[in-house]
This record gives sequence, C-alpha cells and structure tokens, in this order.
Amino acid sequence: MDWSSGAFGLAGVVLGGYLVSRHQRIERRQSRIREQLAELYSPLLGRRERLRARGEVRVKVSHAASAAWKKLCADVRADDPSGQAEALRKMREERFPKFQELIEDQNGQLREELPIYREMLQLFESNLGLAEHSTRRHFGTMVGFVELWNRYLDERLPGEVVKELDKRDEINEAALIPLYEELERQVDRLQQDLREERGWWCWLYEHR
Repeated sequence: MDWSSGAFGLAGVVLGGYLVSRHQRIERRQSRIREQLAELYSPLLGRRERLRARGEVRVKVSHAASAAWKKLCADVRADDPSGQAEALRKMREERFPKFQELIEDQNGQLREELPIYREMLQLFESNLGLAEHSTRRHFGTMVGFVELWNRYLDERLPGEVVKELDKRDEINEAALIPLYEELERQVDRLQQDLREERGWWCWLYEHR
C-alpha cells in the first residue's frame, strides 16, 4: 500500500467519523423538534384553532340573530302599519324569549371555553422546558388571563373592574394574540427545520 492510498483511507475514516457525528447531532436535534411539536406547540395551536372556530360560529349566529330580529320587526311594521306599536309589543312578547335564550346561550359558551384555556395553561406549564425563549415570555400573560377569567366567572370581580380590565385588553382574547402568533410562527419554523435537516446531510450519511 503506497502513501497515497493510505492517505485516502485515513481521509475516508475521518470523513466517515464526521458524517456519523453530524448525523447523530441531527438526529438529536430532530428528536427535540418532534418532542416540541408533539408535546407543546401542536397541542397548544390545536386548542387555539378550536377556540377560534367556536368564536367564528358565535359571530355568525350573532349576526344571523340580529338580521332575523330586524326582519321580524320590519315584517310586523309592513303587515300592520296602523297598529305598529301594539303589533310590535305582541311580537316581542311571543318571540323575544327565544332570542333571549340564544343570547344567554352565546354568553354561556364563554364559560364553557374556560376549561380549554386551563388546558392550554397546564400544557404550557408542564412543558415549559420545551418552549423556545420567545415563547416562554408569554407564559405570564396566559397565567394572568386564566386567573382573571376564574375570578370573573366566580363573581369575585366588580363590574367596574371588569370594564377597566376589558378596556386594557387584559380580560379579553386580545391579550393572547401575541402568544397565538408566536405559536403559529414556531410550528411553521419547527416543521421547516425538520424538512431541511432531512436534506442532503442525511442523504450523504446514508450513501457514505
């Protein structure tokens, strides 16, 4: 064996060792990313999407109810222009209770959704070690949001305090918009990282 073949052999060993080491680092990194997605980011984002969908349904129902009520009033006025006041009073007595039930049901759904927010907070707290630094800084906001809603629904906050908190966007969902945007960014980034790290390095390792 001449020196050139020995040199090439040594270079191959060095390259092979480097590829193995690099591949192991990629595998560890991918394992971490998969854990972040599976245990923290995807569950949080999934619950966020469920809340968003419920909110959109509430808005649709609210708009439809408002339009339906206006049409009922308009129909009464058109059918009995001479006795509008009495006809409207009778229609309100007969029909408004159902609309009132709808309003109460819409408001009651906010109470039903608090357990989802609590689930999100529990997930966040239990998997805080998997969160990126930019995500962890939203943890306090989530704690405060859930705590305020707990107090509100337990009637431990005076109405004046609730109005003030609402004006500051501390007890409405606007407080969580930065967290939701962060979750979407991180899910997109982590998924992209997984795709990229399964690229040419892994192909080179598998065909070494």
